[in-house]
Amino acid sequence: MKIPFPISSTLQIISIIICGNILSGCSLIPSILPNPYIYQLNKYTPKQYIGCINISHIDSVEQTADNSMRIFKGGALAFGLNEAADHITDITITPTAGKNFTIGFRSTPHDYLHNKGLEFTFDDKAILIKEHGKIIDKKQFSGLQEKKQERFIIINDAAEYSLQIGCDIVYRGKTKLQGTEYCFLYPSGETELHAQAITMTNIRVTKPSLTLQKSAEKIANSPAAE
Repeated sequence: MKIPFPISSTLQIISIIICGNILSGCSLIPSILPNPYIYQLNKYTPKQYIGCINISHIDSVEQTADNSMRIFKGGALAFGLNEAADHITDITITPTAGKNFTIGFRSTPHDYLHNKGLEFTFDDKAILIKEHGKIIDKKQFSGLQEKKQERFIIINDAAEYSLQIGCDIVYRGKTKLQGTEYCFLYPSGETELHAQAITMTNIRVTKPSLTLQKSAEKIANSPAAE
C-alpha cells in the first residue's frame, strides 16, 4: 500500500514556490542576498562611503578592514565615489609580493577590459603612463620596494590629472578622455597588494580657494587613516 504524500509537506512546498516567485518578481532576493563581488568601504565614516567592485575572479580579493583591501595574484578592483567624475583618490599601497602593478582611471568597471582609459603602470625601474593601453610617456622611478608601504594620490580635475607619491608630485598630464567616478588597481605577474587608508574626495565640493597643488599638499601632510 502506497503512503500518500503528507498534505502538510505539500502545502509547505507550494508556499515556498509561491513565495520564491513573488520575491524574485519583486527583485527582493538580490537585495537580501549580498553580491560577493561588491564591497562597501568607509561605511562607518560620514560622507566617505566608497563603492568597491571586484572585476576579476571571486577569490582574488579580500576585505581586511573598513577601508582596506587585499588583492591577490590576478585580482583587480574598481573603487567608485558616486557622482564624482572629478576627484582625488588617496591610497596607501603595500606590495606584499613583487612590486609591479597598475593604477587606472577614466574608465568604467563594465568596460575596463576593452577601454583602459588612463593608467600608471609601475615596474622595477619606471612608471609607464598609458592611454587606451598605449604608452604615451615614461618616468624613471625605482622607489617602490616589496613589503614597504607607499602613499599614492591621484588627482583628476577636468582635462588635468596628476600622480603624487608620498610628498612628491611625479607626473602631471592632460587628456581629452572623459572623467569617470572610478579608480582601478590591479597587480601584474606574481605581485600581490594590500591597499589601505582608501579615500576618494569629490573636488567639486571642496573649497574654491583650495587649489590642486594645495589639495595635494594638504593630503600628503595629513596622517594616513588606519
